[in-house]
Amino acid sequence: MNRIENNCITTTDTICDYIPLVSTMTTIVALFFKCVILPFLSQETIQNNHFYTHLQEKSFGRCFLLLVPILGNSIIGILDYQNRFESPTYVLRSVQENGLNLALANPLLRNNHQIVLAAVEQNGLALQYASAEDQALEEGLGELLFENGVVEIVMDFAGYRLRDNKEIVLAAVSQNGLALQFASPRLRKDPEVILEALRQNGLALQFMHRDIQNDETTVRVAIEQNGLALHYASEALRANDAIVQTALRQNGLALEFAGDLLKNNEQIVLAALRQNGLALQFASPALKNTHAIVLEAVHQNGLALRFTNYALRNNDEIVLAAVQRTPQALRAAGLGPKDNHQIVLIAVLRDPLLLAIASQRLQDDPLIVLPAVQQNVNAFQYAGPNARNTPEIALAAVQQNGLLLQQVGPIPRNNPQVVNAALLNNIDAFQYASAALQADQGFVLAGIQLNPLLFSKISAAFKNNEELALAAVRQNGLLLNHAGDAIKNSRRVVLAAVDQNAQAYIHASNQLKNDEQIALAAMREDGLLLQWANILQNNRNVVVAAIAQNPGALRFASPAMRHLLNPMPQPAYAF
Repeated sequence: MNRIENNCITTTDTICDYIPLVSTMTTIVALFFKCVILPFLSQETIQNNHFYTHLQEKSFGRCFLLLVPILGNSIIGILDYQNRFESPTYVLRSVQENGLNLALANPLLRNNHQIVLAAVEQNGLALQYASAEDQALEEGLGELLFENGVVEIVMDFAGYRLRDNKEIVLAAVSQNGLALQFASPRLRKDPEVILEALRQNGLALQFMHRDIQNDETTVRVAIEQNGLALHYASEALRANDAIVQTALRQNGLALEFAGDLLKNNEQIVLAALRQNGLALQFASPALKNTHAIVLEAVHQNGLALRFTNYALRNNDEIVLAAVQRTPQALRAAGLGPKDNHQIVLIAVLRDPLLLAIASQRLQDDPLIVLPAVQQNVNAFQYAGPNARNTPEIALAAVQQNGLLLQQVGPIPRNNPQVVNAALLNNIDAFQYASAALQADQGFVLAGIQLNPLLFSKISAAFKNNEELALAAVRQNGLLLNHAGDAIKNSRRVVLAAVDQNAQAYIHASNQLKNDEQIALAAMREDGLLLQWANILQNNRNVVVAAIAQNPGALRFASPAMRHLLNPMPQPAYAF
């Protein structure tokens, strides 16, 4: 059998251990192999065959348990779950999915070459869980060596030291260069391991010996991968012009770790700023307050503005360049630029909420406020009183949020166009309209025609206005519920409401509920409305119309009418 077939058979046998009856048959086969075939095979043959190795490791106790269906399967399942990290097969599969699961394996398996290699290939940092170095150190088996002023821990204990295995460490640092910290001191000095780690992550330089951190070739490899690795270079190299330039080309923020003299070097600082304007914070005090240097920084990243002095943050040319690059830079600007129409307009066009930090004068400027509110209605909260009293700005706000009518000035509240726009967005805005508009029948009628629900918000006097009530119920009959008593007793209005929605019959006055024409109009649409018909429950025409629409309506007819229309005994109805 080939390797794939062996693995399939082994996996199948393992799965069958959890299936009652099936496990009984597979266990009998396993016992036959263990007792009859394996004793006659050489150890080398068994080790070269995955299935034979699996059977050899399968204990007789496990086999005997599996001969008992259900109970044996349950016991084996519980034991396997509790001891899953004792199983090489399970641990191998687990670390292949997540290398850090190596931490859960028992110490013996954390010394297994195949398992550790699989773990570090998936996640290089799993190297920290390999071998028993920490345990050996605690037991006093470690030896401290003092070499070149650096204390190194050298393990000397029985067993294969996987952190000192070059194949495993190379696999680990290839996946994550920072895994170098868990390698043995010997391999942390190995040139091949060092280069592999630095190519993957330049920050691995921090785990290397100071002699290596002083090696220009090695440091160059690190900073070409990550400029911030300059932090871990020797002091001499951090003062080296060529090394620092290389680091800055990769990451301008590496200026933080350059020598003080280089932080005051205009060419070095400019190189950093062209890569990342935020590096301005690490320049010398003299350079970070130089007009040309700051201008270069904000051209790359406007937020660099916050790292210079107030005089330059109050400079229109510099702030304009910063805002054009990053509108949020306006937050770091001085008072002068925040009152500059051009600068603030550029900022709020890209981030309307920056209106909050504009000067009071510009917060009242319609040319600034209008585009801000049109893009983001939340900017309206920062508008000044004059801007809020501008109908065009108020219109832009209430079209997005009708309830903002509450926050606009008196002029927009009395503007029919603005108020109608607010009502279309949210009918509850009517309460914030001017008293004059709320009392204007023509305006209210136009509003109801646009949105009939407005009828529910108008004054009590208007709710008794037949013209307004008709305009409402012709669009939504159920609005009869909000009408005044006089309207509920208006035959014209109630009939219009019932024609639009038969359920409006429920809200008619008792007098009109007894109107045969209105009742018939309702029953033809919904026979169950007979329950609201009062004395008409004894009217043959109304009752017949109701049960024609819904036979179940018969139970709401008067006893005499039920007997007349259906002389058979009627069952009792539960309500």
